[in-house]
Amino acid sequence: MSAERATTILGRINVAFLTTAHEISVDEGAGSVIFDNERGGLLLGYRMSLVESLAREIIAGETEFGRRCNLVGIVTNDNDARHAEAWSNGGPWPANLRVPIWNGTGMLAEPSLDELLVRVPATWALLRREDGQSAEEHTKRVTAAKAAYEAALADAFNRMRADLVLSYSYTKIVEHDLLERFGARLLNIHPAILQPGDPQRTPGITPTADLWTRYHEGFLTTHRKKAVDIPDGEPSTYLIPEGHPALGDEAGREVSIVRVPRSARAGVTLHIMEPEVDEGKIVKDAAYELASDELTMQGIRHRNYREMQQLVPDGILTYIAHPGVRQLLLRERQLRQLRQAEAPYAMTG
Repeated sequence: MSAERATTILGRINVAFLTTAHEISVDEGAGSVIFDNERGGLLLGYRMSLVESLAREIIAGETEFGRRCNLVGIVTNDNDARHAEAWSNGGPWPANLRVPIWNGTGMLAEPSLDELLVRVPATWALLRREDGQSAEEHTKRVTAAKAAYEAALADAFNRMRADLVLSYSYTKIVEHDLLERFGARLLNIHPAILQPGDPQRTPGITPTADLWTRYHEGFLTTHRKKAVDIPDGEPSTYLIPEGHPALGDEAGREVSIVRVPRSARAGVTLHIMEPEVDEGKIVKDAAYELASDELTMQGIRHRNYREMQQLVPDGILTYIAHPGVRQLLLRERQLRQLRQAEAPYAMTG
């Protein structure tokens, strides 16, 4: 089948999110009005989550992304306590915001973001070694529990009829089970530069803090970079002081670091997920120099959120324009139709 024919049959692309609501709301401040304490409580404004910004783009229907894509689900991995905390101050996105879901003949449904939300708690991460249990037995137990968890994630996305899954501020490493079932349909949004060979390449789970310490203090911490490559630099250690803007949650701890050249260069990357963390093929990225008044933790994150809201929809359009990707999505839809005789609604173009 030609790529053009595949595009015609596909119609709207169904996009779903994989995320951690607590991370977005509590740690990143999305869904809230932000004040910058490093600048005397300066008002930065409302920080819109990527979920909300893409939803509003679809509602408006004024951009190519808004006319080409549906938002069909949001899967979070928060447990009950972290879910409650994430929503204690209004949540990371407006729960009652209604988003139309379209096919080739018209609107199929108009669910709220709350109705699109499915929780699959990562309970495997709370498992502790039991009395009398060997390390090997515990590892097998955790591995089996995580495999079951990822199977539940995959089932949730299949019920949503998701064509693409966006991993956004998702706090767990995706393993073989989910990658095998979704492959190149699973994309990750990383709030930093990931280009191989770029001196400001910043993989790992602390990109905002890394940029802050790189610019202000000329180092990157390495103690939390367990599954990514360590940046080149002179190894050293650092005793974190009380009130540190980027590392204050670990005050009093001596951590490993590498000394690096100072830089105010930041970025956003959309890439295909691979077994190696932050190593997948880049779909679209952007690098930019932060202004002097953006070089605070909140300033870095606020700029990053604005850049992300532009890059991600453009990146998705770039990705689905590739003939091989369109044919992959069509093939997956055909396989899903064979597996699922019934679904909540049919979104097949």
